[in-house]
Amino acid sequence: MVLWTGLLLQSFGAVTGATAVCCAAALAQTVLLATRTGDPHLAAAAVCGTAAVVQAVLVCALLGRATAHR
Repeated sequence: MVLWTGLLLQSFGAVTGATAVCCAAALAQTVLLATRTGDPHLAAAAVCGTAAVVQAVLVCALLGRATAHR
């Protein structure tokens, strides 16, 4: 969902927001795995879930208006 939503945001011109969320999620997951903090499966679920929620908020904020689709 994170990658699809990122592509959706980029196609509507919100490149910076989508890139920031994806890069922050990748960095957070890399740090969690490199430091061996917690269970890797739970860390991946938490990072991806958080990124999905942040991107869903961005989609609602940026694309929720009818004029954004014209």
